Amino acid sequence: MKPVPPRVLSHLAKKCGLDTEQLRKIAGGHEYSDGVIFRAGDSPLLMKIMVMHYGDELALAKLVERFKFARLMGANGVNIVYPLAQDDGSLYRTFIDGTDLYLAYLMDYIPGATILQSNWRDRFFTEWGRLVGKMHAVTQTYPIWQHAMVQTPHGKKKVFGWQEEWDFFYEWCRDEEVRNAWRRIKDRLLQLPIERSSYGFIHNDPHAENLLYDGKHLVLLDFDVANCHWFVTDIAIAMQMTLFQMGGMEKPVQNQRAVQSFLSAFRKGYEEENLLDEFWWQQLDLFIHYRRTLLFCVMQEWMESNPTARNSWKRMILNPPPVVNLPR
Repeated sequence: MKPVPPRVLSHLAKKCGLDTEQLRKIAGGHEYSDGVIFRAGDSPLLMKIMVMHYGDELALAKLVERFKFARLMGANGVNIVYPLAQDDGSLYRTFIDGTDLYLAYLMDYIPGATILQSNWRDRFFTEWGRLVGKMHAVTQTYPIWQHAMVQTPHGKKKVFGWQEEWDFFYEWCRDEEVRNAWRRIKDRLLQLPIERSSYGFIHNDPHAENLLYDGKHLVLLDFDVANCHWFVTDIAIAMQMTLFQMGGMEKPVQNQRAVQSFLSAFRKGYEEENLLDEFWWQQLDLFIHYRRTLLFCVMQEWMESNPTARNSWKRMILNPPPVVNLPR
């Protein structure tokens, strides 16, 4: 994300009722970040600022739909950080700076920390699964599940859905061999059913670094890429961090017992909140492969200067081995 000019920061902070003199950045603001988060002194609130092209009504409409989704999750008992309504009922404030539209929203400050990998235990995995399972149970009551219709200056437009996400990363990818692999994944996804019990508006990023432990519960952060997708996508994303450690993402599995131990504990918690047909658990390898290929697209700039890592990722993409559903 591009830096927030001081005048923009000051204006948005005042609009959100925060003391501009005490503002300090606490997260985000990197080139790869989708925003930057500030706190004013010991305020119980955080302010997140994002930027988009001024006049991009579609991007703004999609963000508002995600705000509504996160608030519904919070209202139904899901431990998730969500936008807070301000005095006039608005969920965000804006400031126009040339061709840029800066947008700020408030959320509760949650004291706590992410769980260090050295402290990962079955109990943590089970709580993680329980949180994701509860989201999937609640989202089945949400009216938006296959896609959303948003209003733009040119009329209503259909947004969200797995194909929109697939298209975005396909266009982003510059490696033709990986693009071919991405097309093969799409062919397999097209064969899967889209049903209310296994597909809907999901968080789409519930990995370990988006989890905060407040001393009692896990709290899920960062809903800014929420999307309509298969539920099993969230499960594959949760597995990402463990697979980077145990193998199965950018290199072959090194510790199959640990992979199965994670999945067993996670599934135990998940099924306390939501039951997903066994068919979908059997699709995990496909969705791990989906995430592996998507992440290659995200990191392709970095990989250009790290050829060893790039070659390892490509080997796994072009010849994906089984990770979860090993042949018996």
